[in-house]
Amino acid sequence: MSIDALKKKINIELGASLSTVEIKRLGVQNLIETRELDAKALRDLLDALSALSCTIEVKGYYGSDKVKIDIPVTEGLLKRFGHPLITVNFSRDQDTGMDLFRLLFDLVGSKDSVPHFIRLEANLFDLTDQELETQEKLSLHSMDLKTFDKRAQVIAASTYIEAMVTIVSKKSLQKSEFKASWRERVKPMRENGKRGRITPKFATHIDHIEENGILSSNICDAINKLRLARNVSAHNYKVFKGGEGGAPFDYIEVTHLDEEFISASRDFVEVCKGIFGAIPKAFGNNKFQRYSELLAGEISKSTNLESVLVLGVRHSDEVEEIFG
Repeated sequence: MSIDALKKKINIELGASLSTVEIKRLGVQNLIETRELDAKALRDLLDALSALSCTIEVKGYYGSDKVKIDIPVTEGLLKRFGHPLITVNFSRDQDTGMDLFRLLFDLVGSKDSVPHFIRLEANLFDLTDQELETQEKLSLHSMDLKTFDKRAQVIAASTYIEAMVTIVSKKSLQKSEFKASWRERVKPMRENGKRGRITPKFATHIDHIEENGILSSNICDAINKLRLARNVSAHNYKVFKGGEGGAPFDYIEVTHLDEEFISASRDFVEVCKGIFGAIPKAFGNNKFQRYSELLAGEISKSTNLESVLVLGVRHSDEVEEIFG
């Protein structure tokens, strides 16, 4: 069975163990050392083994919840993983590639003699024969959503503040002068003398409250910077062709390492720093969250909304059914 076929059956999110084994005499094996792999390192190792067409021997697969993959330690394997640049080139990001290189070097490359083979022990999905047969016919494209968590913070905070800004904007329409200004904004007069209609967006509400002095310009500037960071977070991605980005295969990158995402998020933080001052170290390292909450505090003066206090993470049965 090939690595590519096994990848569809391995539960990568659970990680794996990597052990070195030597053969003392015919039929007698000696386990030397074992290390743990997290999901990112396991995914990169499987990608590298696949791309390099490494020889493997599969054990303990059928009727088991785990699979053992024995990888002979050959001269070719040592050359392929013997230099950090080669290992990093087969990884989706530099840090994971370096971690994988150091792990393999400690297990194999730092000894006076090398083991006979490396044993990868990974978890399999718990499937019935019928489910397994069905799943084997499906094409699976794995997405590493854990690398999206920083973007998710930006999207969540922006969505919350967008709701607050919308409330402030709509509340202002109780005054006739603000209502007239809003009407001109979303129903502009056309050349034919008839009014058109523009569907208001986040930016529309920001412009309305700024131009009418409902919130100060610097607060609106911070809100707008957050909106721009949200747009980058939700829409930016990169497509790498084989040989680009340090990997021999084509892939899509959607991570918080994106330069535009970092730049847009930094712009928001810097604007807020100018408004609220520096964040004391005692409040932790997440400047983005702290400034988002301070910004929301300023907006809440016009909304009379209470802060959200969550004691523990609770999900409905419907959410658990979808996300686990």
